[in-house]
Amino acid sequence: MIPPFHDVNIPFRIEIYEGLGEVHGRLRIGEGVLRIEYLMKDAVIGLLRTEARELNVALESIDEIDFHDGWFRKRLTIRAGSISSFADIPGAENGVLVLKIARKDTQRALQAVSSLRLLLAEAKLKALDGWDQRPLPDQT
Repeated sequence: MIPPFHDVNIPFRIEIYEGLGEVHGRLRIGEGVLRIEYLMKDAVIGLLRTEARELNVALESIDEIDFHDGWFRKRLTIRAGSISSFADIPGAENGVLVLKIARKDTQRALQAVSSLRLLLAEAKLKALDGWDQRPLPDQT
C-alpha cells in the first residue's frame, strides 16, 4: 500500500570529505516539491555542526529515482534534469544525489520510491494532455 504523500519522511546520511564529515537529513514529499532537510557535522568527534538547511526541488525537475537494496548498503539515488537542482547539498554530483538509508528504513524508502514514481508519471501525463490540447498550426 502506498502511503499518503505527506507521510513520506525518510532519514538519510551522506559521507563527505572522504569520511571525515557527514550530512544527516530527512527526505519529504509535499505540495509538488521534494523537501530535503539536512545538516553537516564532522564524523570524528561530532562537535562541529552546521545549522539545519532546507532545499525544495520541484518534482518536475526530477528525471529518475531508484532504490538499491544491497546486502550491506541501502541507497536511494535521485537524478535531476539539471546540475543546479542539488548543487547546494554537499556530496551531490552532476545533478545526482545518492542517499544512504539505514536498514530499518528500507520499507519507508521503497514506499517513497513508489510514491515519487507515481507523482512523476502523473506529471508527465499532465504534460502530454496539455500537448494534445494545443491548437494545430494552420496547414493551408
